[in-house]
Amino acid sequence: RNFGMVFQAFAVWPHMSVFENVAFPLRIRNVPKDEIMARTTEALKHTNLLAAASGSPDDLSGGGKQRVALARALAREPAILLLDEPFSAVDRTTRETLYLELAQLKRQLAIPAIMVTHDLNEALLLGDRMVLLSQGRTLQSGPPRDVMAHPVNEAAARLIGVRNIFDGHIVRHDPGAGVTWLQAGAQPLACTLNAQWPPGSQVRWMVHSHGVRLRSLSRGDLPAGHNPAQLTIDSLLVLGDEARITASWPGLSGPLHLQAPLRLVQTLRLQPQASTDAVLREAHIHILPPDAAPQP
Repeated sequence: RNFGMVFQAFAVWPHMSVFENVAFPLRIRNVPKDEIMARTTEALKHTNLLAAASGSPDDLSGGGKQRVALARALAREPAILLLDEPFSAVDRTTRETLYLELAQLKRQLAIPAIMVTHDLNEALLLGDRMVLLSQGRTLQSGPPRDVMAHPVNEAAARLIGVRNIFDGHIVRHDPGAGVTWLQAGAQPLACTLNAQWPPGSQVRWMVHSHGVRLRSLSRGDLPAGHNPAQLTIDSLLVLGDEARITASWPGLSGPLHLQAPLRLVQTLRLQPQASTDAVLREAHIHILPPDAAPQP
């Protein structure tokens, strides 16, 4: 098969012009000159590099060099486009611009693209399907948002960055309300009905950090839900307009991690050792199946 490869490093040659870099794979395959000109020009158009065709790659930014690498792959007219962490060598601003360009390009090209990445945001932004790989085996695959919301086991949950994973046991099921009750903290927690485990079963369960909600900034009240919790703040790290918080709740087998807007943290006067009310949203609580078999 004809693959087009975009590497983690730019892999462009400074002694060649941008045009010559893009045309190089065609020249070594003895493609006719007229076809080289047409295919290289078309690839440069797709990547917004036509105006820089005669210049040196050294005159381009990191994002520009990555566009050269992408144009070179496209000039081959590949059956499949392979991208190996294509944004890891550029800064955040450039990366966000390239996200938009690649998303637009993906809609224009009638070929599948496979991207290797450790960045979950890239997978969510650009992927139609996500495959989680660990130690050479497939843990899970499916639409990115489905994989993120419902990891098949603890290994998959940790791979997508879930930190809130705890021990618990099943208390009871309430099919009429569509709820399973889980003893895991100071009180039973409600989660989406999952009746495959009988009452008394020891389980591992998770809650996404965005499923731990504080009081509303606008209304001042807690979200509606079955799972109110009185948390004690252990640590608070401010990152721009957001704060990452570690908290304790009696009965949990580890710390609880959550995120909140900095304005809300300031309004609630949150700081280490302070107490605050929260709700664990039942839709974000997920019982983790034990030792799920790898997918083929």
